[in-house]
Amino acid sequence: MARYEILATATGSTPVNPLTNAPLRDAQPSNDIVTVLRRYLTPVLRRESIHVYLQVMILSEEEVRVLGCLVEKSFTTPDQYPITTNALTTACNQKSSRSPVVDFTTRQVSDTMLLLRQQKLARTLTGSGRTEKHKHVVDEEWSLSDHQLALVAVLALRGPQTAAELKTRTDRYVGFESVEHVERVLASLTQTPEPFVASIGRAVGQMYERWSHLLLGQPVTTVEEAPRRSSPSSSGLTERVNQLEARLARLEAAFAASA
Repeated sequence: MARYEILATATGSTPVNPLTNAPLRDAQPSNDIVTVLRRYLTPVLRRESIHVYLQVMILSEEEVRVLGCLVEKSFTTPDQYPITTNALTTACNQKSSRSPVVDFTTRQVSDTMLLLRQQKLARTLTGSGRTEKHKHVVDEEWSLSDHQLALVAVLALRGPQTAAELKTRTDRYVGFESVEHVERVLASLTQTPEPFVASIGRAVGQMYERWSHLLLGQPVTTVEEAPRRSSPSSSGLTERVNQLEARLARLEAAFAASA
């Protein structure tokens, strides 16, 4: 069995530990390769102080949307932040300034917040009446500036965009002096050990290159308009597995170099 075959076989057989190939007898089959990988590999990587690479690499679509909304609200409505579960669900599902449009339940949002808290990317506070309110801490965990964080959030919420579009759409977050300023900050986000963004070239009929976030482990190149709840297709899963294996190989090399 290949070292990381856990990703390809987890939907129909007993997973194995990706570092030892030992069977994980208490594991349950899962259609979510992100959940499987994180559950059994993250603790090992965290012991080696390189967990941030994994966190950036393989966030799920739900985590990207929830995290993006938390960042958005921290900038645009600071007086109402942190926000409740209901408000966070509404932010995730809103029709404007979102691509793709989704239809999350409050349960999905609560479950996603649990995963984000486990990764130290978010916190939940209990206020008066035991109402839970949520906030992100990605600026601390990923050491991002406000300008970097604003760009990542808008890309996460609205899909691929040009630098000029990003300048306009981050006006409520932070102020960029010019499109060139946006481009400089985007460049800085490509120079981290595991980049946060990437250029994906020009769209048909456009003059300028577009940028995508990499929080899913790969660039977002298409936009889906219909609300999404379904699991990824088998072909998409295979492609995702291949990309994750390549990144895991880099993690392994980084660990070996630091040993």
